[in-house]
Amino acid sequence: MTVSDQRREMGLTGDALPGITASGWDVAGTWVLTGEKKADNVDRPRHPFLRGGIGAVEIGARLEELTFGTVNGDPEASTSPRADVVLGNANRAATFGVNWYLNRWVKIQGNVIKQTIKDPLQGPLPERPSFWSSVLRFQLSI
Repeated sequence: MTVSDQRREMGLTGDALPGITASGWDVAGTWVLTGEKKADNVDRPRHPFLRGGIGAVEIGARLEELTFGTVNGDPEASTSPRADVVLGNANRAATFGVNWYLNRWVKIQGNVIKQTIKDPLQGPLPERPSFWSSVLRFQLSI
C-alpha cells in the first residue's frame, strides 16, 4: 500500500511543501490445529470446550512494515512536520498469536509482537530499537 499526503499551506509562510509518502506491506497466515476448516466457521467448534472437546485452536503469524518520509538519511531532513524534507522512519513488526474458540460465544486471543524501529530516537523507546509487547483479549459474541 502507498499513501501520499499533500501539504498545502503548511510552510512557515503558508506556502505548499513537498508531499510525504507512506508505504507499507504485510503478509499473514493462520492454521487451525484442531481440524476445523476456516470456511466452515471455525468460530463454531465441532467439539466445544466442556462439551466433549477443547474447542477450536488457531495459530497465526503476520509480518508487516510501514515507512514514511525520507528514510535514506537526506542531510537536509528534519523531524519538523513543516520541513521541506521530513526525516522519515520505518517500523517492522512480527506478530505471533493464538485464538482459542471455546464455543460459539467465547473466544480468547493472545498475541506477542516484536517491533523494530529504524530510528529509535523517533520511537516510543528511544534507548531501544527493538521491543516486545503482548495483548490478551477476551471476546463474547451474542
